[in-house]
Amino acid sequence: MQIKYPRLESFEALKSYYMISMGIGDAMEEAARGAVREMISILGDYGFSGDERYILCSAAGKLRISEMVDMPNFVVSMAMDKDLIKR
Repeated sequence: MQIKYPRLESFEALKSYYMISMGIGDAMEEAARGAVREMISILGDYGFSGDERYILCSAAGKLRISEMVDMPNFVVSMAMDKDLIKR
């Protein structure tokens, strides 16, 4: 397995663990696409099919702007509640 961008796990205020993927790009949209692609890859590691990965990202993925102060380098993260991806 090759990891293209950083990945995190986090325990947030809602007392839930999250798997977090990141995308980095010259444009915010490019960084968001990278974060989603990485989450799709992570979900594949958990055994989800292609359709299931896209559905989970669409319905439960939380896209966040993580950094935009170092323009033109944007960082966008996608968080997924680990309770949703346990198998």
